[in-house]
Amino acid sequence: MKLLAFAVLALLTAVPDPDALQARYDSARDREERALRSSDRAGAARAHAEVLAVERYDHRPAAWRGGHDAPGFATRRGAKAERGRDARLSAQLAALGTSYRGWAAFWVHDLGTGAWAGWNSDARFPAASTAKLGVLAEALRRGNGPGSPLWYDLRQLTGWSSNLATNRLTRRLGGESVVAGSLRRLGARASTYPGPYRAGTSTAADAPRPPAHGHTRVTTAHDLGRVLYAFQAAAAGNRYVARTTGLSQAEARRGIALLVHSARGGLLEPYISAPVAHKEGWISDLRASAAIVYGRVPKVVVVLAYRPGITEAEARALGRRVATLIED
Repeated sequence: MKLLAFAVLALLTAVPDPDALQARYDSARDREERALRSSDRAGAARAHAEVLAVERYDHRPAAWRGGHDAPGFATRRGAKAERGRDARLSAQLAALGTSYRGWAAFWVHDLGTGAWAGWNSDARFPAASTAKLGVLAEALRRGNGPGSPLWYDLRQLTGWSSNLATNRLTRRLGGESVVAGSLRRLGARASTYPGPYRAGTSTAADAPRPPAHGHTRVTTAHDLGRVLYAFQAAAAGNRYVARTTGLSQAEARRGIALLVHSARGGLLEPYISAPVAHKEGWISDLRASAAIVYGRVPKVVVVLAYRPGITEAEARALGRRVATLIED
């Protein structure tokens, strides 16, 4: 019994407290940036080793190599706002959603024509990491491009959805209320951003089947679609969207490039041959993918799947069927 008690105690103490992890990360990142500014390469290397050690607790992918690099992407033209409903695709999405054994929501917006289709798209789902798009936009809006003290954190937020990097960015930007405001400027009308992530872990609404859940960080498929449309429209030079979001053309293009060069995977990207700018979200009962698919005609595509006990395989099967429906 004593051996068992010691084993349990060791297991409980193996992973540091989330607040302690965050403090270690913030301190190491601050030291790294100070060393970089003073051209202290040895000091920067030591600090970065500590950053990497902490990130392992936050589930940094072993194959991820993104750091202070600045990937590029030639953003395609095409950013027509929502215009008319695609009744055929909406019916196909409805059939797919109603046949799923959990709760699902879909949104598709053809950026070349403005046609849109959705099912359950205004129902509130847990947002998981998809709400981090608000952090990305706010950081870019404030000029945090390559070479800034927050650039590394942006690469980790978009690359593998680091909670540590997201929390550091959120505090530097002014807190959760600032990020919530950023989401509203991007067009997310029902989304929330109530607090930090745990380190190491219309009048006729389209919501025929909203899930019952206890999450406070929520979003909708339509909201995520509006957010990605805003990025693409600003990147394409839409001046009204640029004024509304505060994102310049260069900043929006930079954000899209970061999303294109994120870690491969998710519900849609593996099944699409074209470049995909995507933000994934996953928690124990949700899998989510919000993407701009740069096929012959760019499309915004959002898939949300919720079910207690949901598996990655079933969520990917759902995403694959949506990918088949939206192929050019």
